[in-house]
Amino acid sequence: MPGPTSCAACGGPHRINVHYHCLPPVALGAAATTELQRRVFAMWMDPSRMVDELNNEGVATAMLSFSTPQQWFPDLKPDRRFSRLCNDHCTVLKQDHPGRFGVFATLPPPTDPDGTLAEIAYALDTLGAEGVTLMTNYEGRYLGDPAFAPVLEELDRRGAIVFVHPAEPVCLMQTDAPSPYAEWPFDTARTIMSLWISDALSRWPNIRFIFSHGGGGLPMVAGRIDNFGRPEPGTSGGEGSMRHDALTLFRRLYFDTANAANPPALAALRAMADPGHILFGTDGPYMPAEWSIDGLAQSNLTPDEIWAIERGNAETLMPQLATAEA
Repeated sequence: MPGPTSCAACGGPHRINVHYHCLPPVALGAAATTELQRRVFAMWMDPSRMVDELNNEGVATAMLSFSTPQQWFPDLKPDRRFSRLCNDHCTVLKQDHPGRFGVFATLPPPTDPDGTLAEIAYALDTLGAEGVTLMTNYEGRYLGDPAFAPVLEELDRRGAIVFVHPAEPVCLMQTDAPSPYAEWPFDTARTIMSLWISDALSRWPNIRFIFSHGGGGLPMVAGRIDNFGRPEPGTSGGEGSMRHDALTLFRRLYFDTANAANPPALAALRAMADPGHILFGTDGPYMPAEWSIDGLAQSNLTPDEIWAIERGNAETLMPQLATAEA
């Protein structure tokens, strides 16, 4: 239901942040060396600081997920044991702070299908996680890779929410710019394209994918992808056998506004995506929530449109969150 866009008007925190990261303290083997790391590590060690920050940002509920491990922890192995540590830790936070957190569970790489399937069952059936997290690529293999079919099939059977976060690409541009500047947004576009061209989006339509950062570079190339088309399944892609359904299938996907709420990026995203599938995200606690909040305020959206992005669309996707303070 449409509503007010300011916390003062709505009487308290109202936003649902689908892009918020957490790491269990037991995994913090590396020393914090920068001011940002020290601030984030302090919150992970003391969740009350995290709740205070959410209150300051007007966030009622933050969906906890694990970010790209290579950025700060190059030696961290996101295997079965680590996934279980993350999921148990995030579930305790959720239980200790009712209504303030949800969980997009960490999974072992789908290159370990047995471990991944077991953790999906544990996270969704035992812990009651709202969804799961996948990375854009695993050792250079994107989500449309046929090897990942058993995992996608199970997620489709469950109608699962799958939050997709960028991973470090295998091949990096030769530049001094850190990977999050551009490599990660491009990797998001690559994995969406791989899901489309492999026919995964059609084969498993019940998976509710949420892609980070407004889909990365996808809004700028979606029309180009659609124009070129893809071979009809079972054909070589000759004349008359190309399928031009990219824009239709991309419109079924969900996207968050983390680092993509500035007016140009949001305009491109809104032109491509279903307006009801755009969700509020901040990339917290790494990035300031003001980037997303102020970006939405400057994007010529109506109060109802802002409310939908900040809360309403997420409530529709995850009705169990509707009881959180609004």
